[in-house]
Amino acid sequence: MKLPCRPYWDKIVEYYVDHIHFDVMPKMTLQQWMKKTYNADITDRRWISFERESDMTMFLIHVQN
Repeated sequence: MKLPCRPYWDKIVEYYVDHIHFDVMPKMTLQQWMKKTYNADITDRRWISFERESDMTMFLIHVQN
């Protein structure tokens, strides 16, 4: 399952910088965090690929808030 990255990119980066980058130890990249949290891979900042539909649904719920 794929989603275009563009509509969500600003929210992803904002959340990552505000809540993950400086607060989580050990440090993890945005890509590592997306993989760990949503089982998702970001390709070329164009697509977000999810392993399961439930992962994509959870991502969409979180990004809407």
